[in-house]
Amino acid sequence: MALNKFERRLLANQYQILSLLDQHNADQYEKLQEALEKGYESYYHDEIFGWIFDGLSESESTLVIDAMDMYLAIQRAYDTLDDKAEIEERRTEFPGFDGNHETAYMSYARFVVEREGRFSLLKPSSADFNSHTPMLDRYRRMIDNWKLTANQYDLTPDEITAILDS
Repeated sequence: MALNKFERRLLANQYQILSLLDQHNADQYEKLQEALEKGYESYYHDEIFGWIFDGLSESESTLVIDAMDMYLAIQRAYDTLDDKAEIEERRTEFPGFDGNHETAYMSYARFVVEREGRFSLLKPSSADFNSHTPMLDRYRRMIDNWKLTANQYDLTPDEITAILDS
């Protein structure tokens, strides 16, 4: 990411202030300040921006929330079933998103649970929400089927199976 001189000056000033406030890390801040002032993009790019993600659009964020909401509805409906023999409980656990190809989605799911405190009753397959396999296309199909049900939050065994088989 190329920065113009004004942007580099602003960031360099911030690092100068940080070096004065945090003597323990002053050397690192001074290196970044110098790299910004001299325009060493190859150095400051990774150091400053390497850990900043592109993020998710509103529609992508909505997909994460819808997938989690759908799985919560499936889990609640499953828990109320008298006869659970037709559906394996493991299938009702929220798989998450692929850590290699859907990283931003996985990170947002974690953020929603860990930082926002939402979906505390959702049972994930793994604590880190990493499905280890791409899930986006599957979730889109599942959500489409879920939204076609008569009552999304009072699912029948057949509706649970149909959604999970999508």
